[in-house]
Amino acid sequence: MIEAVQEQSQTEKWKAGYITTPARWIRGERWEDYTGAEKRVRPRCEHIPPCANPFWCQVVTQREKGEL
Repeated sequence: MIEAVQEQSQTEKWKAGYITTPARWIRGERWEDYTGAEKRVRPRCEHIPPCANPFWCQVVTQREKGEL
């Protein structure tokens, strides 16, 4: 996590003042956003309204398929 903060602090968004709150950063597992210089592609939720996080989207999708 510390490495991710150090790396993300060098991005243009961070330098422009866009910094996620610590609680949101942790809940969203934002340390996984960047690996090296590559940005991780986060799965997008297609539900309306969109699910709050990727885990919940996975649960809803499994319910829709009758797997839960």
